[in-house]
Amino acid sequence: LFDPHDAYTPPAGFAERADGNLYGGEIAFADEQMGLVLDAIKKQGKLDETLVVMTADHGESLGEHGEDTHAIFIYDATTHVPLVFSHPNLQQDFALSSPVSSVDIAPTILGLLGLPKPDIMDGLSLAPIIINVNGPALDAERVIYSESMFGYYNLGWAELRGVRDHAWRYIQAPQPELYDLTADPQEIQNLWQPDGSRPVFFRQQLNQFLQNGEQNNQSTKVSDMDPDERAKLEALGYVSFAFDE
Repeated sequence: LFDPHDAYTPPAGFAERADGNLYGGEIAFADEQMGLVLDAIKKQGKLDETLVVMTADHGESLGEHGEDTHAIFIYDATTHVPLVFSHPNLQQDFALSSPVSSVDIAPTILGLLGLPKPDIMDGLSLAPIIINVNGPALDAERVIYSESMFGYYNLGWAELRGVRDHAWRYIQAPQPELYDLTADPQEIQNLWQPDGSRPVFFRQQLNQFLQNGEQNNQSTKVSDMDPDERAKLEALGYVSFAFDE
């Protein structure tokens, strides 16, 4: 579902459900549409056979850090989104306390289907964790990656890359940033110190992500894809292959 998304223009009646808030109205509209899909599956008697995965590709800053919508910054306002797996065979009323990433979704679905994850695929399968109450625990110190290239490609600004764990976020920028997410969840007080132990650790973690990304890029070229697959991706509107010709 594309909504909720800027510009906020919910269908008639939905903004009123959110006390006149247009963004909330679009959320209400998307919620109803998802309900229609689930109701249709239920009427077919297949809801218990269906794995439902709900997430978002980004959030909205709504004014935090001076950003009205999304795309420029990589604070929690836009990178912290829901991720819900629902199926009768999964643990019920179970939530992970450590951060996971959108790149974990595909490996998790494969794991739940009993299929292997391709070596080239990023991410971690959460299947053993969300199936079995006595299964393995997610590494509490796991570090995940985020980036924004919008400012770099569209505004001539610096690219933004960052990593975070359950308690800290590091952003590599012309003025580096480090936030204690427990004490400062709005990421307002920059605690960056060049020689501190945490900055050194997170820089190392970020460099590892970037090195792994370069290796994967060297082994996979868009130009080698099947033309039909390329056309389908390009039709989504977010993919351009001009750089790879």
